Amino acid sequence: MNKEIEFIEIQKFRQWWLILILLTILFTFTYAVISQLFYNTPFGTNPVNNTGLIILSIIIFTFCAFILLIKLKTKINHEGILVQFYPFHLKFKLFNWSEIDNAFVREYRPITEYGGWGLRISLSGNGKAYNVSGNKGIQLVFKNGNKLLIGTKKPEEAESILMKLKVK
Repeated sequence: MNKEIEFIEIQKFRQWWLILILLTILFTFTYAVISQLFYNTPFGTNPVNNTGLIILSIIIFTFCAFILLIKLKTKINHEGILVQFYPFHLKFKLFNWSEIDNAFVREYRPITEYGGWGLRISLSGNGKAYNVSGNKGIQLVFKNGNKLLIGTKKPEEAESILMKLKVK
C-alpha cells in the first residue's frame, strides 16, 4: 500500500448549544461564588454554605473543562485506521487493515442507533461508536464480526482515502 496517503481529522465538542449550556452554568456558578463569598449575599432561597459552594463550583468547573478537553482524533494510512478519543484513550488505538473486513463512509442516526454522541455502544447490534457531532461516520466491520463507527466531519475526504487505499 502507498505510504504517502494519509487522512487526519481532529474533532471536538463545539456545538453552539453545548457551549451555550456550559457558559450558562459557568456564569451562574461564578455569580453565586462572587455574590455569596465577596458580598455576603446568599445565593438562592436555600443557599448552601460557603464550603459547599466552593466544592460544588470546583466540580462544575472541572466538568466543563473536561467536556472542552475531549477530542476525537482519526488517522487513516497504510497501516490501518488509528483512533484516539482523548482523554479516554491516552494514545492511539490502531486497527490494522488485516483485522478489517470492510471500511466505508455512511450516514447514521446517532440517537436512535447509538443513543447519542461520545463513546457509545449500540443496543441494537450496530457495535461501538466514537463520535462528537454530526451524522456521518467511517464504518468499520471487522473480520470477527464486530463493528465500530468513527464519526467524521470530512466524509468525502475519508471516502476518497479509503478508495485510494483500496479498502472494500
